[in-house]
Amino acid sequence: MQGILVVNKRQGITSHDCIYILRDLLGIKKIGHSGTLDPMATGVLPMTIGKATRVSSFIQDSEKEYIATIEFGIETDTEDITGNIINRSDKIPTKEEILEILPKFTGVIEQIPPMYSAVRLGGRKLYKIAREGKVVDRPKRKVKIYGLELLGTNPYKVKINCSSGTYVRTLISDIGKSLGTFATMTSLVRTKVGPFIVEKAITIDDLENMTKEEIEEKFYPTEFALRNMPRYNVPKSFFERLINGVKFFDDRMEDGKYSVYCRDEFIGIGEFIDGRLRIKVLR
Repeated sequence: MQGILVVNKRQGITSHDCIYILRDLLGIKKIGHSGTLDPMATGVLPMTIGKATRVSSFIQDSEKEYIATIEFGIETDTEDITGNIINRSDKIPTKEEILEILPKFTGVIEQIPPMYSAVRLGGRKLYKIAREGKVVDRPKRKVKIYGLELLGTNPYKVKINCSSGTYVRTLISDIGKSLGTFATMTSLVRTKVGPFIVEKAITIDDLENMTKEEIEEKFYPTEFALRNMPRYNVPKSFFERLINGVKFFDDRMEDGKYSVYCRDEFIGIGEFIDGRLRIKVLR
């Protein structure tokens, strides 16, 4: 059993909870997810099953899309509505002010990861340090915002297209400060991860009412996650030697990662370095 199941995570459970639930439903231990969603967030959570777990990192690195709602005038210690309020402001920005500031937050920007996050510093996760009542300096990170659109003002709602590693709650907090006030994320829906969209995602409740066979019918093939990756076809005459460690060269190919096929059958992920192909077999 292998493939990718796109779950629509409900509010109040962790991404790891989804793994435990699927293990029980499918009777298989080798299950992972591609990109953590906070408990308060909902939406697309690609689950990798069996050998498909080997592509989890590639899915996680994909572009993501979110829809978030915002409350202006308050700041919390978690940067979302689940935290404790630490600052207030009477200033509520106008629609025109928000529209004027949003372009300044597109492209490559820098973020300081929130204290309540799983980012490691000195071998410890930040949220564990935060729970001790401590605040420590965190290095800035560069992320890319591909698109930022105001969808509404009652409530304030934005759509964000961004790179992996972007903290939407931090983005919202930073936007608030740039407007001379505070802002807190009140809800978050992940609507897209790479090629996977929320309209095609399945809720845990629906999965719990399906048989193992019915769930497996909902799997995407592993290679679907790699459809935007360049494709390379290995000659059948060389395939067995390649997977047994024999060096394979093709000087025509540029360095980089490729989805590798043999006679139109997906084999795995390969990487060309100086003309040599190294492959991680998934079939």
